[in-house]
Amino acid sequence: MVIKNLDSYISEWKHDQTLPLSTLAESRLGIDASHYLSNLLDNPTTRESYLAATGGIPLSLASRIEQDLRALEKLHIKPVFVFPGLPPNKRISKNTPQQNAAKQMEAAQARRDAWNCYESGRNDQATKLFESRSNVEQWDLWRPVLRIFRHRNVEFIIAPYSSLAQVSLSSIFDLVYLQRHPKSYVHALYGPSELLLYAGVEKVILSLDLSAQSNFTFVTKSKMMTDLQLNEDQFLDLGLLCGSEYSPTLPPNANETSIKPFVDFLRYYKSGFVCITSAFLDNPLMKQSNYAETFARARCMVKFALVLSSEGSVVPLPIALSGGSGGTTTTAADIPSDLHDIFTNRLPDEVFYYCPAAFSLLNHCPNAAQTTSLVERVVSWNVPSTIVEDELRRQSSSTIDFALCLGATSTDKLASRTRTKPNLNHPLEKKDEVVANVIWRFLELRGPRFACYAELKMVRAGVIHGNLWSGRAYSGGPSFGDDEEKKSMLLIMRVLSIVPLSCHPQPWSGPLSRELLVFNSFLRSLSKALRTLVETVALNMLLQQHARRPREDLLEIAVSLPFQQEVNTGYGILAKVYLDALVAMNGGPVKSRDDEGVQEAKDGAMELVEETFTGVKYPRYEVERGFRFWDAALSAIRNLSQDESGSVVSAELVESFEKAQAWLAPMRP
Repeated sequence: MVIKNLDSYISEWKHDQTLPLSTLAESRLGIDASHYLSNLLDNPTTRESYLAATGGIPLSLASRIEQDLRALEKLHIKPVFVFPGLPPNKRISKNTPQQNAAKQMEAAQARRDAWNCYESGRNDQATKLFESRSNVEQWDLWRPVLRIFRHRNVEFIIAPYSSLAQVSLSSIFDLVYLQRHPKSYVHALYGPSELLLYAGVEKVILSLDLSAQSNFTFVTKSKMMTDLQLNEDQFLDLGLLCGSEYSPTLPPNANETSIKPFVDFLRYYKSGFVCITSAFLDNPLMKQSNYAETFARARCMVKFALVLSSEGSVVPLPIALSGGSGGTTTTAADIPSDLHDIFTNRLPDEVFYYCPAAFSLLNHCPNAAQTTSLVERVVSWNVPSTIVEDELRRQSSSTIDFALCLGATSTDKLASRTRTKPNLNHPLEKKDEVVANVIWRFLELRGPRFACYAELKMVRAGVIHGNLWSGRAYSGGPSFGDDEEKKSMLLIMRVLSIVPLSCHPQPWSGPLSRELLVFNSFLRSLSKALRTLVETVALNMLLQQHARRPREDLLEIAVSLPFQQEVNTGYGILAKVYLDALVAMNGGPVKSRDDEGVQEAKDGAMELVEETFTGVKYPRYEVERGFRFWDAALSAIRNLSQDESGSVVSAELVESFEKAQAWLAPMRP
């Protein structure tokens, strides 16, 4: 996180220096991944205007990262990205509940205003409002980013801890360690100004221009400390009092934009804690926020930050650096004994090695009765590679996915081969073995009766239907037909929006749908929950030694697991444009494929789709692919309707699908 007051001071007093990027040639550059991604998302030149209106992740993200990596490679600069890990025990709220509620109301109003502007044709105003509300969670970006890193052999590590706010500082802990290590794993640091709070960090790159200009701007801490007449500890207190990731701004000076009042406090009281407990002892704002304790905790988080050492253990930063070039020696006796109260209870070092799957541990107690019973249910899935490879050949497949795993249990004879007890002396070795068994264990927990898993879960959640949300018709829904026809089209749009649309790496330029954005929010929540479960299953398999633990293919396994993609509303919008255009050009819904003028109307609708969706790869093919998914979804609903329990899908939903199919069948290309 940037410290705004400190950044303003750096700029105002010209402490920043700019040099050509070639200065860093033949070096290793430590990059705070969270800070880097934040800059990509917030940079006006690369920001995607309608991201808040389409859902999903930025479509041009991959191409922008590839471009940056090529620029670094051209200059022979080796990047080392550091990602955040687990959140600390207690999150620090910088606002009161009333302030948070007011901000939420303001954001909701801004989104309403943006949609009102868009619906009334004021696109420029809508664009500005949508740009300010593109709330992308960085966790959603990790999977596509890590796939790029795997492809280009980019080095990265995942730090043990993080606050998981806008810019996580857990990665900063490890960046500091990488630079200050005796072996100097990295030669320079790129991150937010909060990096300067760590002892021993002398220079930080605050901005990195990888365009044609190719330069960077850095700041030197010792020059600022001399100018401010502060020592290292006082400089740390300055950053915390100004407001950091772990400590909000000193409440009586919450609206202060200058650094001067905080510097004056430190010069007079010599330390931040003395300033808090002396100058503001009876201040009601300080008592209300319990600021003294918050400040002390934040200071401890910086001074004794937990890092992943070169030996693979998670230790406080002073111990990790003990005995380095500075000659200092820090022992366990010098470390507070209650760090677990600040971070988390001590977890096995191996858990951090397997991050990010370890996120799931925080949501469910590993020793809870429900959790242990679930573990016991899946232990008999230890299918060896011989059977996995045999199934790949038998099913003529090259991919380990749901279809393969379900096919391997489609008959009693086939299923009997897959039930094997774990053998700790011969754990699962190959990547394909691990991925396949993770999927089988996942299916054991969630149930195998589905054709389109996301669709089934949405059906069970009661959000797949053709009815309006709260009885209100939002923009971007069906444009033609009576109420029944609109219900059918809305159901089709929602089902197709489950499918990821193949787009060029450029910002979205097609129409928007407020109607589908509501549905997309349900879909994304489901995707995150399922992804968490499948990663928990993988983590459990490794920790129980059902698969070989020391391995170099963890990233390969992670990107091979299901639920990788974040979808937007694009596919549903694509279907809407085609169907709306066809109804308009045909003078009404198509009743028969053989009617006069129908084929001309379909060709015209396809031409309109190709003209409208210039950012979509092969729009004509995508329309056809979307309707093939509809076939699969319809087949799943029909099969579920025959379920003996009769409780999986309602008769009303089955009827809705059949009506939609009857309406859609003659209208397909």
